[in-house]
Amino acid sequence: MRRRSIFPWALAVWAVLAAQPASPAPKAELWARWTAHDPASSIRVDHAAWGDFLAKYLVKGEDGVNRVRYRNVTPGDRKALAGYIERLAAMPVSLFGRPEQLAYWINLYNALTVLAILDHYPVNTILRVNISPGWFAVGPWGKKLVQVEGEALSLDDIEHRILRPIWRDPRIHYAVNCASIGCPNLAAAPYTAASAGAMLTEEFSRLADHAYDWDLNEAPAP
Repeated sequence: MRRRSIFPWALAVWAVLAAQPASPAPKAELWARWTAHDPASSIRVDHAAWGDFLAKYLVKGEDGVNRVRYRNVTPGDRKALAGYIERLAAMPVSLFGRPEQLAYWINLYNALTVLAILDHYPVNTILRVNISPGWFAVGPWGKKLVQVEGEALSLDDIEHRILRPIWRDPRIHYAVNCASIGCPNLAAAPYTAASAGAMLTEEFSRLADHAYDWDLNEAPAP
């Protein structure tokens, strides 16, 4: 009996799936474990390391687009960024006040995104950082990248299960960056409990005038 190849069948299935429209962003579904907070907390998080990285490698273009000079990031600065993320991950975020938590999660999300790109650089699009689970998953968003208070978290978890459902603020979309053309700008400074509100409003207003992306190649030196 002649053995029948499954390749044509598999190719047909792939073609049908590839022709489908891109999946929409995940729904905001609250992870109730992260609603814990302390309104009386005096804990303040030091985001200076993230600020130092942005000051050194973020370039503001004349077109209004902020770009990261990934190609120029030194091993030492990549290690410092990873250390900053590790320090955030070790903190008791459930004991923070809400404003401090907001800045914490936004900065953690953006720093994790930058580190994911650095770990796979050179790439010309974040979609090629194929570390998310699933046959047809693309990008890093579904991969568990960090552990906080004993819970493994992905970028999708931070955005769609923590930030969006807890704060219910549409401006948050303009703070967490997907590192692709059409995304909001990566802020040039860290978010803080004191500055987050004004920064969210500023990024929301700025997006009305510009198309944003993170350039994954070297940007011109400022």
